[in-house]
Amino acid sequence: MHLRLSLKIFILLVLSRCSFFQKPNTDNKRHDVYIAGFFPFGKGVENADTGRGVMPSVKLALDHVNEHTSVLRNYRLHMWWNDTMVSNK
Repeated sequence: MHLRLSLKIFILLVLSRCSFFQKPNTDNKRHDVYIAGFFPFGKGVENADTGRGVMPSVKLALDHVNEHTSVLRNYRLHMWWNDTMVSNK
């Protein structure tokens, strides 16, 4: 739970600093920005619980950023994710 909150706070802080330097958007058009997420996710993968826990937090953070009018106001964030199938073995 602590990791999720820390991740949200980190993302919001970084993105809010970026929005400070943006010029006003005069054409009311938002640009799509795609980010990648790589998580251990599948069944039988040792760290899958971590991936399944982190991915919803990242999605929630993206939703909050996209809905906030002063954070990255000229952009809309999207996430493409992939299952890394990584284990400690």
